[in-house]
Amino acid sequence: MSAVTYPDHQALPALREELRILRGAPLISGAPSWLIFDPVRHKYFQIGQDTFGLLAHWKSGTVGKLREALSSEGGMLDDAQLARLVTFLDRSNLTLAPAGDAVRVFEAQSHEQKRSATMGMLHRYLFWRIPLFRPSRFLDQTLWLAEPFFSRLWWVVVVVLGVLGVYLTSRQWEEFTTTFLHFISIEGALLYAVSLIGVKVLHELGHAYAATRSGCRVPTMGIAFIVLWPVLYTDTTDAWRLRDRRTRLLIDGAGIMVELMLAAIALFLWAFLDDGPLRSVAFTVATIGIVSSLLINLNPFMRFDGYYLLSDAIGVQNLQACGFALGRWQLREILFGLGEEPPENLPRAYRAGLVAYAWGTWIYRFFLFIAIALLVYTLFFKVLGIFLFIVEIIWFILRPIFAEVREWWKMRREIRSTRRSWLTLAFVGSLLAAAVIPWHGTVRVQGVMEVANAQRVYTSQPGQIAVLNLEEGAQVATGDILVTLQDPALDHAIDLSQSRILMLRERVRRGALDSAFLAEARISETELAAERQALSALETQRAELTVQAPNSGTLRDVDPLLKQGLWLPDRAVLAEIVGEGASEVRAYLPGDALVRLEEGTGGEFVPDDPAQPRLAVRLSRIASVATEEIELPYLASTYGGDIAVDRDGEKLLPRKAQYKLTAEVLEGELASGRMSRGALRLDAEPESFAYGLYRRAIQIFIREAGV
Repeated sequence: MSAVTYPDHQALPALREELRILRGAPLISGAPSWLIFDPVRHKYFQIGQDTFGLLAHWKSGTVGKLREALSSEGGMLDDAQLARLVTFLDRSNLTLAPAGDAVRVFEAQSHEQKRSATMGMLHRYLFWRIPLFRPSRFLDQTLWLAEPFFSRLWWVVVVVLGVLGVYLTSRQWEEFTTTFLHFISIEGALLYAVSLIGVKVLHELGHAYAATRSGCRVPTMGIAFIVLWPVLYTDTTDAWRLRDRRTRLLIDGAGIMVELMLAAIALFLWAFLDDGPLRSVAFTVATIGIVSSLLINLNPFMRFDGYYLLSDAIGVQNLQACGFALGRWQLREILFGLGEEPPENLPRAYRAGLVAYAWGTWIYRFFLFIAIALLVYTLFFKVLGIFLFIVEIIWFILRPIFAEVREWWKMRREIRSTRRSWLTLAFVGSLLAAAVIPWHGTVRVQGVMEVANAQRVYTSQPGQIAVLNLEEGAQVATGDILVTLQDPALDHAIDLSQSRILMLRERVRRGALDSAFLAEARISETELAAERQALSALETQRAELTVQAPNSGTLRDVDPLLKQGLWLPDRAVLAEIVGEGASEVRAYLPGDALVRLEEGTGGEFVPDDPAQPRLAVRLSRIASVATEEIELPYLASTYGGDIAVDRDGEKLLPRKAQYKLTAEVLEGELASGRMSRGALRLDAEPESFAYGLYRRAIQIFIREAGV
């Protein structure tokens, strides 16, 4: 690109008459700065000493006379610098007429405004302002009321009250936290809303009075909407002209100081107030002041109070613009090694801090804008929500990326000439290849392995071990006696029952021989029948003291503490009998992986227990219809599993489509016969990461759009 040159006879664009140039705060380097103030738009533009030197002689009229004026002071005119200044003045609408071809420039600006207006309509719902008041006169007349709150004595009192409030609240912390429950009701929500509005109004008045006290004009106060959420704002742009950094910091932090002041007083009062509306108000003011100030307003990554505090604290007027320029420069140097000079001549540590701030802001905003896009999607009906979601992603995330890539394209000659660019290209190419090559040939799901024909052996009645025939690994047949228990109390009850039966039988026999005992004999017959039933039940209980093998197989997990004479409770687990036959793994397959698997494919099961061996498996069955509930609790998220579920009574309902599958274990067995949870890895049709992401995106779009 050829350098811009200006002939001596070319006229300089005339500056607007109402503009004023004011002395500004020093730059980061310590060099002086100036401000161009546009009173019509109430807007400031910061310029450096070189630019101020040009504007000081701007009324010379022509480029030639400007050269002469600078030369007389020992300076010289740089045409490139002059070109940048002319472009800046034109784009900022600081001139009476655009330089050069007026018609062409006006047409370009008109086209740009129309395009900006069109794009602005798409995201205007995200942020807009409504000025409500012109508070300058009110602030001037009532400043005396706010003056005591700026005194050092007042803030000493606030700090003392705050410390006492924190201490007293900590002594009643449980009671303090339970106050949240009050705001679940409609009355509580209304009280919270009123308190929130009151705190935020005082927050903005804090900014306004601090600015007025410093001699700055506050042109407007109003309400702004961020994603349809209303927030108050105060225009303190006039603070740009203040050269004292501490005064600017006071204006920036006045709102936070007001909220913390209210929180300190509210905490102190809460400790002494009785339960009721006043105590609830104190709780609300305290929590709003602390949470809002520390978590939201102090955030430097968005243009809240924290951003302006950081900007003025380090002396950078356009913190994000300066940081972003340095961040882009550093990124290009890392990727391409162009060796260009940084946009700002700053100390290395200072520059590194601004680069870190820029990159941190980009990362924060990436996730923030994703969250905003999802919020916008949920706020509107489905079709409009999808459209606005796409607009948000394109406007706030993809557009800045495309703009930077476009700059790289303009610099393609310089980029191609460096060795680091080729290394970066090779690295990016490797990432793209890894993303598009179908190397991912495994589907992993969580499953549960169950040993075939495995049954637990347990006691049916409490008793003392008399005979023990349990040995780990021993082979048993169905009906083999494994454990014989004894219960002396049960034996005694049986003996008593048998004796009573003999006595009753004798009474019945005597009644049959002597009519004098006939009535007694009839009663004895009834008692005899009941006693025989009781004896039968007791004998059944004694029979259950003998534990037999329910099936043939191998004894596993024999309790090592078992020994003769040991008392066992009811339903005590003794061992497990593992029969012959293939074991199986049961699992659930997500719907997006269904097309990649077919019955008969191989794989392996890896138990969660690292002491257990890996087992070779074969996929034997996949359900053709999605399951309505998860029947294996071990796999549900409520029990530590991977499948996200919702509870419906006792049922576990999957949030996404899940298909039952069963895999047969081909080789190996668990070290114990117990059920084991683990990872089921199945060989699947290879798929690239990019295609899998594309397929999931299409599925989500079809599902959400209802196509």
